[in-house]
Amino acid sequence: MKFKISLIYVIFLICSYFIYGNEILVALIISFLFHEIGHIVVILALRVKIIDISLNIFGGKLNIEGVNRCPIDDILIYISGPIINLILFLFGMFIKNSSLIIVNKYLLIFNLLPCMPLDGFYIMLNLNAILLPFYKAYSISLIISLFISIGILFLGIFFNIYMVILGFYFLYISIYSLKNKSMYHEILVERMSKTGIKLKNKEIKSQINIKKIIYKGKKSYFILNDKVYTDEFFLKKHLKKS
Repeated sequence: MKFKISLIYVIFLICSYFIYGNEILVALIISFLFHEIGHIVVILALRVKIIDISLNIFGGKLNIEGVNRCPIDDILIYISGPIINLILFLFGMFIKNSSLIIVNKYLLIFNLLPCMPLDGFYIMLNLNAILLPFYKAYSISLIISLFISIGILFLGIFFNIYMVILGFYFLYISIYSLKNKSMYHEILVERMSKTGIKLKNKEIKSQINIKKIIYKGKKSYFILNDKVYTDEFFLKKHLKKS
């Protein structure tokens, strides 16, 4: 498991120190650290392998193995970080530490925003995926992310330049994800690697167009060109053994 710290994250901490002071800086570091520990504990409990951990301006990013988990598992993974921020917020109120209260209040609100790529987006996505075909859940969640990003951008014009920057960033990620639809291919590639099956043509994105995934988990059904395929049938028909 690799650990990386981005230069932007270091600059962010230095700026926080000079703008807000030592107490806020310490509260930020503690809150970011325990937020990621919350994710890590749940990920390890679910026996998912962590590939690397990186710290950036949004806190931490965990690169974990595989995307083909059931929605409930992903909800547990993504909600664990914000729950830690809630606990730290309540602890700050108990010990009357204003820095912990302020930092974790904003981190909690920020991380629960349903904007790609925040925890709130993936919580919303997987809640939708429990009831809807995954294709619809993913598309609806990205559209919601897009409109909220526009709202943040619009509000930022009147209130805060940082909101403008965040709004642009969230908007870019949402539009890119809507156009790319890479998650479908990632799920398919994961199945291929585990079953020893490979594409006849290595150009995955241009050759395989999965219109819907009914359930993101071990028992999935695909709708491809208006025909329904089970996992096994789909792989046998479109892929070949290595």
